[in-house]
Amino acid sequence: ELIPGLNAWLEEGVKESFSYKEVWSDEDYRIVISEFFKIVSRHKKHLTIFIDNFQHLDSASMKCLFSMLEFSEQLPLTWIVTCNYDDLSESDQQNVKEGSKQGVIYRLHLAPLSEAFFGSLLQDLFSNKLHDLPSLLSPLYTATQGNPSQLKQMLQSLLDNNYIFY
Repeated sequence: ELIPGLNAWLEEGVKESFSYKEVWSDEDYRIVISEFFKIVSRHKKHLTIFIDNFQHLDSASMKCLFSMLEFSEQLPLTWIVTCNYDDLSESDQQNVKEGSKQGVIYRLHLAPLSEAFFGSLLQDLFSNKLHDLPSLLSPLYTATQGNPSQLKQMLQSLLDNNYIFY
Protein backbone atom coordinates (compact mmCIF):
# COMPACT_ATOMS: atom_id res chain seq x y z
CA GLU A 1 0.00 0.00 0.00
CA LEU A 2 2.97 2.31 0.56
CA ILE A 3 4.70 1.73 -2.79
CA PRO A 4 1.86 3.08 -5.02
CA GLY A 5 1.88 6.31 -2.99
CA LEU A 6 5.61 6.65 -3.44
CA ASN A 7 5.36 5.86 -7.15
CA ALA A 8 2.63 8.46 -7.70
CA TRP A 9 4.59 11.06 -5.81
CA LEU A 10 7.81 10.28 -7.68
CA GLU A 11 6.01 10.49 -11.03
CA GLU A 12 3.94 13.61 -10.36
CA GLY A 13 4.50 15.05 -6.90
CA VAL A 14 8.19 15.73 -7.26
CA LYS A 15 7.54 17.89 -10.32
CA GLU A 16 5.12 20.00 -8.30
CA SER A 17 7.48 20.33 -5.35
CA PHE A 18 10.26 22.03 -7.27
CA SER A 19 11.43 22.50 -10.82
CA TYR A 20 14.07 20.22 -12.32
CA LYS A 21 17.60 21.42 -11.75
CA GLU A 22 20.87 19.85 -12.59
CA VAL A 23 22.20 20.62 -9.13
CA TRP A 24 19.93 20.26 -6.11
CA SER A 25 20.07 22.70 -3.24
CA ASP A 26 19.90 21.74 0.42
CA GLU A 27 16.27 22.89 0.40
CA ASP A 28 15.48 20.55 -2.52
CA TYR A 29 16.79 17.57 -0.53
CA ARG A 30 14.85 18.67 2.53
CA ILE A 31 11.63 18.87 0.46
CA VAL A 32 12.13 15.42 -1.04
CA ILE A 33 12.95 13.79 2.28
CA SER A 34 10.09 15.52 4.11
CA GLU A 35 7.62 14.44 1.40
CA PHE A 36 8.85 10.87 1.73
CA PHE A 37 8.31 11.02 5.50
CA LYS A 38 4.79 12.39 5.01
CA ILE A 39 3.88 9.58 2.60
CA VAL A 40 5.13 7.00 5.08
CA SER A 41 3.16 8.60 7.92
CA ARG A 42 -0.08 8.77 5.87
CA HIS A 43 0.03 4.99 5.67
CA LYS A 44 0.43 4.71 9.44
CA LYS A 45 3.91 3.27 9.05
CA HIS A 46 6.57 4.00 11.63
CA LEU A 47 9.92 4.90 10.15
CA THR A 48 13.21 4.38 11.98
CA ILE A 49 16.30 6.02 10.53
CA PHE A 50 19.69 4.81 11.73
CA ILE A 51 22.82 6.83 11.00
CA ASP A 52 26.17 5.49 12.16
CA ASN A 53 29.14 7.81 12.77
CA PHE A 54 26.94 10.89 12.56
CA GLN A 55 29.95 13.14 13.19
CA HIS A 56 31.39 12.18 9.78
CA LEU A 57 28.46 13.55 7.76
CA ASP A 58 29.31 16.46 5.50
CA SER A 59 28.05 19.85 6.68
CA ALA A 60 25.27 20.09 4.04
CA SER A 61 23.82 16.70 5.08
CA MET A 62 24.13 17.60 8.75
CA LYS A 63 22.32 20.90 8.16
CA CYS A 64 19.58 19.12 6.21
CA LEU A 65 19.08 16.53 8.96
CA PHE A 66 18.91 19.13 11.71
CA SER A 67 16.34 21.10 9.70
CA MET A 68 14.20 17.93 9.49
CA LEU A 69 14.04 17.71 13.27
CA GLU A 70 11.49 20.54 13.14
CA PHE A 71 8.79 18.32 11.67
CA SER A 72 10.02 15.01 13.08
CA GLU A 73 7.87 15.43 16.19
CA GLN A 74 4.71 15.35 14.07
CA LEU A 75 5.55 12.09 12.31
CA PRO A 76 5.86 8.45 13.40
CA LEU A 77 9.61 8.76 13.06
CA THR A 78 12.49 7.64 15.24
CA TRP A 79 16.05 8.79 14.67
CA ILE A 80 18.88 6.63 15.97
CA VAL A 81 22.36 7.99 15.47
CA THR A 82 25.75 7.07 16.80
CA CYS A 83 28.38 9.72 17.11
CA ASN A 84 31.39 10.85 19.02
CA TYR A 85 29.97 14.05 20.47
CA ASP A 86 33.47 15.50 20.96
CA ASP A 87 34.14 15.17 17.20
CA LEU A 88 31.12 17.33 16.27
CA SER A 89 31.69 20.95 15.34
CA GLU A 90 30.61 23.56 17.88
CA SER A 91 27.51 24.45 15.83
CA ASP A 92 26.53 20.77 15.50
CA GLN A 93 27.04 20.29 19.25
CA GLN A 94 24.73 23.28 19.76
CA ASN A 95 22.13 21.70 17.43
CA VAL A 96 22.30 18.47 19.43
CA LYS A 97 21.83 20.42 22.68
CA GLU A 98 18.87 22.27 21.17
CA GLY A 99 17.35 19.01 19.93
CA SER A 100 17.78 17.56 23.42
CA LYS A 101 15.90 20.51 24.93
CA GLN A 102 13.07 20.03 22.39
CA GLY A 103 12.85 16.35 23.25
CA VAL A 104 13.68 15.07 19.76
CA ILE A 105 17.23 14.01 20.57
CA TYR A 106 18.11 11.79 23.51
CA ARG A 107 21.75 11.28 24.35
CA LEU A 108 23.03 8.04 25.75
CA HIS A 109 26.62 7.92 26.88
CA LEU A 110 28.35 4.60 26.38
CA ALA A 111 31.24 4.08 28.74
CA PRO A 112 34.49 2.58 27.43
CA LEU A 113 34.87 -1.18 27.73
CA SER A 114 36.85 -2.41 30.72
CA GLU A 115 40.36 -3.71 30.20
CA ALA A 116 39.25 -7.19 31.32
CA PHE A 117 36.44 -7.22 28.77
CA PHE A 118 38.86 -5.96 26.11
CA GLY A 119 41.18 -8.88 26.91
CA SER A 120 38.30 -11.33 26.66
CA LEU A 121 37.28 -9.79 23.34
CA LEU A 122 40.81 -10.13 21.97
CA GLN A 123 41.00 -13.78 23.04
CA ASP A 124 37.66 -14.43 21.31
CA LEU A 125 38.82 -12.65 18.16
CA PHE A 126 41.94 -14.79 18.04
CA SER A 127 40.17 -18.04 19.02
CA ASN A 128 41.93 -18.17 22.40
CA LYS A 129 45.30 -18.53 20.67
CA LEU A 130 46.94 -15.42 22.12
CA HIS A 131 49.74 -16.75 24.31
CA ASP A 132 51.03 -13.36 25.41
CA LEU A 133 47.81 -11.38 25.81
CA PRO A 134 49.21 -8.67 28.15
CA SER A 135 51.84 -7.54 25.62
CA LEU A 136 49.11 -6.91 23.03
CA LEU A 137 46.33 -5.83 25.37
CA SER A 138 48.14 -3.08 27.23
CA PRO A 139 49.16 -0.92 24.24
CA LEU A 140 45.87 -1.56 22.39
CA TYR A 141 43.79 -0.62 25.41
CA THR A 142 45.88 2.49 26.06
CA ALA A 143 45.66 3.60 22.43
CA THR A 144 41.92 2.98 22.03
CA GLN A 145 40.85 3.99 25.56
CA GLY A 146 38.35 1.11 25.57
CA ASN A 147 36.59 2.13 22.36
CA PRO A 148 35.60 -1.03 20.41
CA SER A 149 35.35 0.85 17.11
CA GLN A 150 38.90 2.12 17.49
CA LEU A 151 40.03 -1.39 18.45
CA LYS A 152 38.57 -2.73 15.22
CA GLN A 153 40.30 -0.02 13.18
CA MET A 154 43.62 -0.54 14.94
CA LEU A 155 43.53 -4.34 14.57
CA GLN A 156 42.62 -4.01 10.90
CA SER A 157 45.52 -1.63 10.36
CA LEU A 158 47.92 -4.00 12.16
CA LEU A 159 46.68 -6.92 10.03
CA ASP A 160 46.81 -4.92 6.79
CA ASN A 161 50.41 -3.87 7.49
CA ASN A 162 51.44 -7.40 8.50
CA TYR A 163 52.41 -6.35 12.02
CA ILE A 164 50.23 -9.14 13.34
CA PHE A 165 48.91 -12.14 11.50
CA TYR A 166 46.33 -14.76 12.21
